[in-house]
Amino acid sequence: MLVLQSCIGIQLSPELEGESTVILTVKSGVEGTTKSQYAPDENLIGDLNLFVFDGQGVLVASRFEDSNPGSITMELKSAVDYSVRAVANWGEELFFADESELLAWSIDWPDFQIYGNMVMSGSASCTPVGSNVYVYLSLRRVASKVSFCVDDSALGAVSIT
Repeated sequence: MLVLQSCIGIQLSPELEGESTVILTVKSGVEGTTKSQYAPDENLIGDLNLFVFDGQGVLVASRFEDSNPGSITMELKSAVDYSVRAVANWGEELFFADESELLAWSIDWPDFQIYGNMVMSGSASCTPVGSNVYVYLSLRRVASKVSFCVDDSALGAVSIT
């Protein structure tokens, strides 16, 4: 009887020892009831601020793209609860220390369309496991814009002020 035995030792870097990583790809788009039928330019994504927070609301990663990236890929720790949040069309990079600061952030009129495109936001939760995980963010406008035209010719003597 022949018995063979071997041992292979692998040295991991201290940061990754005992932790596996996952490639998280975030895709974003505008769909559903927030899509504008009459002004398609309101559906454009001109830039994107992406934030990833862990289960305690600590900022783990952030990224700013000054054009519509279609998708953003990042490397994160596997099997961790994440909250992925995005703000589109703000026109510049945003900074938030943690998730509560982002959730408390508000904008006033007329900032919702400060750089020409409608400001949008979206969020998703995920616990990525495996090597490649995809998350889709459905972006929604943070404000509604209503335009209308009144034909006062049928009103006769009534005036609108």
